[in-house]
Amino acid sequence: MAKFSKEEKLVTVKRYLVGEGSLRGIADFIDVDPGSFRTWLKRFEYRGEAENPIQPIPQATN
Repeated sequence: MAKFSKEEKLVTVKRYLVGEGSLRGIADFIDVDPGSFRTWLKRFEYRGEAENPIQPIPQATN
């Protein structure tokens, strides 16, 4: 499996969000595990496009 830049991840997430393919279809096309791609999507949804959306989501502190 290849390592993807933040920009490549963002482009791929946007392709999914505009309906260019299914989660599994896009993941297979770029040769990434569907679970990893799903994580990219969750991070994007959590952070949005504004501030580096593909970085890990911070853990809650008590």
